[in-house]
Amino acid sequence: MSFQLIMMILTVAMMVLSGLLMKAPKAPPSALGDLQAPTAEEGRNLPVIFGTVLCKAPNVTWYGDYLTTAIKKSMGIMAFGRKATIGWRYFLGMDLHLCHGQVDELVDVRAGNGDDQKHLNWTQTGTNADGSAQVKVDDANCFGGDEKEGGISGTGTFYYGSVDQESDAYMSAKLGIVYPAYRGVSHFVLNRWYLGTSNYIKNISLVLRRCPNNLGLTDGQVNIAGDANPAEVIYECLHVKAWALGIAAPRFDLASFHAAGAQLATEGLGVSFQLDQPHDADAAVTEVLRHIDGVCYTDPASGLWTLQLV
Repeated sequence: MSFQLIMMILTVAMMVLSGLLMKAPKAPPSALGDLQAPTAEEGRNLPVIFGTVLCKAPNVTWYGDYLTTAIKKSMGIMAFGRKATIGWRYFLGMDLHLCHGQVDELVDVRAGNGDDQKHLNWTQTGTNADGSAQVKVDDANCFGGDEKEGGISGTGTFYYGSVDQESDAYMSAKLGIVYPAYRGVSHFVLNRWYLGTSNYIKNISLVLRRCPNNLGLTDGQVNIAGDANPAEVIYECLHVKAWALGIAAPRFDLASFHAAGAQLATEGLGVSFQLDQPHDADAAVTEVLRHIDGVCYTDPASGLWTLQLV
């Protein structure tokens, strides 16, 4: 047997032995307490939206139902099929509180922050008896898959914030209580979603549409290409007691608001924005009036709040 052949056999034997003795690297998963998940901020007000708005920082009022699964990769041919754990997939349930309801439409679901934000592949798969929507997200590779930061996938329930929406079954089961229905609040429950391969959980954002109709306008007049009718916005900011100025309904000249709203719809002039603080309602009225070139005043003759376009 030649020297070269002997050396080749020894080299192969050493490679096989090295593969057999190779230890799979260990990559322990992060514990629930290690996750960097956005949470509710104490004292933070629930926003109000008009038109089509990106709710990019919802209040995460609960998260749990934590699960990890290993990401395994072959250690090479000489390891004879053995695999090493190179990372972990993270799964988490959440309840995202969004805004005062009732919103009209869930327009889009996104994940990430800033320039890293992705439009997720999502569908509405059904409607529940209380009108809430069953939502499915299927985008497990949107952040690069297992080799990078994974993606987002899972099912959940979107609540529009109606006055008769019901308690969420998933949340009730996980907490062992009858979970509050949060009527009048739009929120989105994630039923243990896959949220990527990093313990820095991606922020879930939603594009919502809310075009209020309190003045008797038609659907085409309150929704102006996705924007809210400014007359409706001014009326709500002056009238609603829960988050605005709380002026009683009998103190409004509704005919003037209706006429202004119809004219604004004809001109295609709508607005979209978000109110984050109760005292913002007064400033919002001033800004909307400037935008539409209008005035809102108490008529000396009738004593009623009146809206006029200049």
